[in-house]
Order: sequence, then structure tokens, then C-alpha cells
Amino acid sequence: ISAANSMSQATVTLLRDIEAMNESSSSYSFKKNMTLDLNGHVLIGRLYAGLFTMSSGTTITMNLGTIENCRSKLGGAVSTSGTFVMNGGTITNCTLLVPASQDGGGIALLSGGTFTMNGGSITKCKGKRGGAIYVNSATINLLGGTIGGSAENANESINQGGGVLLEYASAKLVLDGCSLTYNKGAFCGNLCLQEGATGEMKSGLITNGTASTYYGGNVGLFQAARLTVSGGSIADGTANTYGGNVAVRDAAGSFIMTGGAVSRGRAGTPSAETRWYREELPARTARTAMPTAAISRSAAIRQIRSPEMR
Repeated sequence: ISAANSMSQATVTLLRDIEAMNESSSSYSFKKNMTLDLNGHVLIGRLYAGLFTMSSGTTITMNLGTIENCRSKLGGAVSTSGTFVMNGGTITNCTLLVPASQDGGGIALLSGGTFTMNGGSITKCKGKRGGAIYVNSATINLLGGTIGGSAENANESINQGGGVLLEYASAKLVLDGCSLTYNKGAFCGNLCLQEGATGEMKSGLITNGTASTYYGGNVGLFQAARLTVSGGSIADGTANTYGGNVAVRDAAGSFIMTGGAVSRGRAGTPSAETRWYREELPARTARTAMPTAAISRSAAIRQIRSPEMR
């Protein structure tokens, strides 16, 4: 695999399962374009530096096979400011060296990077934020495949964004066909957008997320983040406090719904945190607009006053 760096463009096809490196080794670092065809085989990480790091201008395309058991300080399997395209295969059981303080259990997408998921799955990954994927000032296109998919395959964050977390104004999400389901975190079980990050959901699923401690069973929007929904379904989320499906933390945040559906959100009864929430649904305004027919329960969406981020 390392030899691919000596070529301007390369295709690497695995002919057998490979245990990538021992614990004292560094990750594969790429500065050239590469197609990685795992050919149905398993690439096992078991290291301390992540499997791949990719610099700006580099493209890696992943087809078929499995990447598993990777560990790193940032992005358990992949850390990139380049372009990573996932057409198939599975990234599974990847984590951080110190999950309580590091981000991106499966993938860390860094400033200027792009991740496009056309197929495959990301499962059983864990980090502090962004259990499956952490996005910092980068672009993520979720066009197919599955992130999570079942209770047994759930990704998990210790804090927010069990499935995917985006932060900062230049972080952009397009969800159009992917299933983001069954992931869990202390808050924002499936998806978290914060600090000006924006997203657009055209089709696909965000369902069965769990916020085990706080709010936003499926989706959380914090610190002027915005999500526009024109299609797809957000459903069956569970939050310990408020916003079984969607929690909008502050008045500068926007959840704009022109199509699709939000349904069957379940939220528990808060105790001492009651003072941080407003009971009513967000008003239908230019900032936060949604057709009331799309919401089947009052627990589906809550707008939240501003406790400090946890």
C-alpha cells in the first residue's frame, strides 16, 4: 500500500486479509491519488496512528471489503483534508486512543476536505464527538449507504453527534439517500450541526437515534447552525430530556422544513434542567419554519434556551 505514494495514480487490490501495522507504526500517509479495492478482504488496523492520513489534493476511493479495529488520536480509520470517496465496503469497530477526549471514531474530515459516501456502511465506531464521522470546516455528501443501521451496529459519541458531527461555518452537509440510523450519544444521537455549520436533507433517513443524557434524539442544531429538509424522514428518535427528534438550541439556529416528515419523537421528563427549555414548538417564521402537518407529536421538536455546551 505504501508503494502507491511513488506513483501519480494507483489502484491497490487486496488479494488476502492484511493486518496493517503493529502498535509502534505510523499510519499510511498519502500524497497521491489512489483507488483502494479491498476485493472483499479485511484490512485490520490495530495501531495507534489511524490507518490512513491524506493531505490536501489527494483522493482515495474505497471499494468493497472491510476496514476494522483502527485507533488514532483523530479519525480512527481515516484522517483527511483531501477527498475520500466510499463506494462500498465497511468501516467498523474503529475508535480513538482516548475516546473521552478525541473526535471522529471512524473518519475525521479536516479543513478543506471532502467525503462522499455512495454506498457501504460505517458501524460500531466511537469517539468523544462524531462517533462515526467528525467534520471540521469540510464538506460531506451522504448519497447512499448506511451509518449505523441497527442497535447492534450503532456508532456512539461520549458527547454529541453519535453518527455525524459538523462544526464551523464552512462545514457543509448534503444528505440525499443515506440512512443515518440507530446511533447514540449523550445528546444529538444521529446528527449534530454546530457553530454555523449548515446542512441540506433531500432524501434518506435519520431515524432511531438516542440522546441518552440530554436532548436531540436524532438531530441537534447549536450555535447558529442550520438544517433545511426538503425530503426524507426524521423519525423515532428518543431523548432523555427534550427534542425526541430535533432540538434547536438557540434563537440563531434554523430548522427549515419544506418537505419530508418528522414523526414519533419521544422525550423524557427533565428535572433540574426544565428552566433551559421552552415547551412550545418553534414558531413558523423565516428563521424556523415547518409545516405543522409534518409533526406528529409535540415531543418531536423542541427549541432550547442556551445552557453552555457540554
